[in-house]
Amino acid sequence: MVRHTARRVPIILCVTAALIAVQGNPGGASGADLPAAAVSVGNQQLSAIAIGALRATLDYLPGLTEGPVPSPGANPLAIRSVYENGKVPTGVLMALGPSCRLEEEMGRRLRALLRASAAAGYPMQTISCYRDYASQAALYAEAVAAGRGESVAAPGRSNHGYGLAADIWPVRLAAALNQPEWYNAFTFDSPEWQWLDAHAARFGLIFYLRRGVIPEEPWHIEAVEVRR
Repeated sequence: MVRHTARRVPIILCVTAALIAVQGNPGGASGADLPAAAVSVGNQQLSAIAIGALRATLDYLPGLTEGPVPSPGANPLAIRSVYENGKVPTGVLMALGPSCRLEEEMGRRLRALLRASAAAGYPMQTISCYRDYASQAALYAEAVAAGRGESVAAPGRSNHGYGLAADIWPVRLAAALNQPEWYNAFTFDSPEWQWLDAHAARFGLIFYLRRGVIPEEPWHIEAVEVRR
């Protein structure tokens, strides 16, 4: 996950019907009932979230009753033996929203976790999923030029390049993404992170970039096999 970026990127809310209930609409609202929003990283304004895109995002999150999580015998790392980092065709990746794609098993796990966290009262959104090689190279070059190269993986080294990692963010803190130091808003002490960390392993996911690891990123989540 890059802590700052000077280029425009989309940000998509990954929310569910449970999220709508948490927000005080137990009657069930559609994407059309939700406001559009715009966020930014650093001083750069990001794309506005169209209501139509948000409605589409809701459609990408079906129920939790799809079988065990993780899938028996599933090996998300198999993608590494087929494609190069950052060169995975988007067509083979699973869509969690209009602009969020992940390796299929990783995506299934994260989708289930997002639904569970929303149902528990901790709705989250995705802010970065698969990144191609060129995107990672651009982010890394920007970070190095700004003297913070340690905050971004070099191109070809990020788990985002295989769709095996995602960055997630609390919906309640979405406005903080407009601030220059947005990364200080979501911490390891946040109730969302505490809940997610306590339950991630059950979904085959891990928060590896914890306190004491450089960089420390409470928003970065990966398939647990990546760190075995």
